[in-house]
Amino acid sequence: MTRWVSDGSYSKIQPMIAELADQVVHIQRPLLLRIWSHLIRIVLNDGRHPEISTVADALFIKTIVKRWRKKENKSMREFAEQYRSKLIILKSFDEIDRYFNALKIDILNNTKRLWRLGFYLP
Repeated sequence: MTRWVSDGSYSKIQPMIAELADQVVHIQRPLLLRIWSHLIRIVLNDGRHPEISTVADALFIKTIVKRWRKKENKSMREFAEQYRSKLIILKSFDEIDRYFNALKIDILNNTKRLWRLGFYLP
């Protein structure tokens, strides 16, 4: 069994990835919360990339808005409709945490089951 994650909006290969995927997870936090979280990271200097200046980091807000608009466009809605049977939309940190914690439990349970069957996963 192969498990992999594709991160990002690679519009040209998204359909190919979605066809192969068991699930398509779309994180769709509200725009104002995304901007607020980014500003807090800048002000607290928490979780920032050290190679990026504070000014460049603040200017990244423009990119956040641009990406948000792109996700709201017609092609994204069509993509979501086409893969709705596989689509999981997470709209808050709480939903994201619950989803990934459930995945961890699932992976641990599958690993334990494979060990019982005599398979070893490094």
